[in-house]
Amino acid sequence: QINNSYDTVITKRTLINLGNFENQKNAISKIRDSLQNNGHYLMLECSKDGLDNMNSLRSIFSLDEIPMPFHNYHFVWEQLLEYIENLFEVVEKRYFSDYFFLTRIVGPLLNNKDSNKYDDIFKELSNLTLINKHIGPQFLLVLRKK
Repeated sequence: QINNSYDTVITKRTLINLGNFENQKNAISKIRDSLQNNGHYLMLECSKDGLDNMNSLRSIFSLDEIPMPFHNYHFVWEQLLEYIENLFEVVEKRYFSDYFFLTRIVGPLLNNKDSNKYDDIFKELSNLTLINKHIGPQFLLVLRKK
């Protein structure tokens, strides 16, 4: 029995491998059940919305689309938020947009042969959190059990 056993649960690009939203909802529900009252769930996963936003920007610069990996099922942002609203309080949202904009758009534009050439400086710059739009697939939700 794992009900109410944990004060914190973390997933990192785990639920995107469950194949569909029904399986993902089932996992989220079980994670909630495993948390103590007011326990936290740190959800580091991927969204289709962020990937689509990033690819829209890439297309402006004639960069190829980055496809969703065939084995992943990324969350649809509003669908996810609607599902969790009765289960959790959203404590924090993070999108990692600066990092994805720099590494997936600016990097390839600066050096198409070695788009990772500037990765270290891009990591430093992304700490500034200048972009407040969901660009790139990864997100972090810090959730508190209701």
